[in-house]
Amino acid sequence: MEILTADIPEEKLLEKYAVGASKFVNFDSFRIHYRDEGNQNGPTIVMLHGSQSSLHTWEAWVKELEKDFRMVSLDLPGHGFTSVMPDDDYTYPAITRVLHRFVRALKLPKFTLVGNSYGGVIAVHYAAWYESDLTSLVLIDSAGYPVPDPLPCQIVRWPLVGEVFTHCTPRDFVRKELESCYGDKSKCTDAMFERYYELMLLTGRRRAQLLINKPDNAYWAPSPVLERLTQLKIPALVMWGEKDPWLETTLGQRFADDIPDATLKIYKGAGHVPMEEQPAESAADLREFLNEKITPQKTVALA
Repeated sequence: MEILTADIPEEKLLEKYAVGASKFVNFDSFRIHYRDEGNQNGPTIVMLHGSQSSLHTWEAWVKELEKDFRMVSLDLPGHGFTSVMPDDDYTYPAITRVLHRFVRALKLPKFTLVGNSYGGVIAVHYAAWYESDLTSLVLIDSAGYPVPDPLPCQIVRWPLVGEVFTHCTPRDFVRKELESCYGDKSKCTDAMFERYYELMLLTGRRRAQLLINKPDNAYWAPSPVLERLTQLKIPALVMWGEKDPWLETTLGQRFADDIPDATLKIYKGAGHVPMEEQPAESAADLREFLNEKITPQKTVALA
């Protein structure tokens, strides 16, 4: 019977998962793991993964779109091989500032910002504060509105439960939670689960997740940020899995209604990560959206 689940030192997993196009950028003692792939002369897409995930969630999209687009993915702070946040500050202002600094460090041109789930809340903040950096916004099963969190998020906030989680993280429990993200559970392969589980066990990552999830409003955007959505001048694409068990399609409709120039796509049979479950269809929809909405004149350098 598994009692304690030990941390995994980072050096044991770097050669396994930080491969291929993986790169690192350093800010003093803070490091971001990222990939910059695809057509370097094409329109730029920056992609933000969900809670407890990593940049690997975008691999299928990169294969579908790399011929025509520059595809930039990164591990968010406290995830994957990106550092934990200094002073344990996982507030959205702090994370958004890190993303802004990352964009400037890579000297990216204006870009499309994509966010899934927790990454969607960060994308919403970025659009509210740095809209001039963006050509468009894409939200995939995005958190942000003040609705009750999924039960597992609530349970981890119970006294002592979170602390137990940072020391005992049963494989079977994590497997069931990961499978629940998919409308078709067979899409959660053994290799995918192993990567997800091992990256979760990297030293400090479980504690980071506990801190991210700690507030009751952990996955909400504040009213002023949500209000900014109603004033956005950039186009938006909202993509949603029909079978998302955590965030109902009505929330996707709400994003589409609130953003002035928004298009909503619902993926039949998909769960919380339609870009993984239906990569060809969702990537084709993104391509069509960008071809229609983003002109060459918009893909200019940031000031």
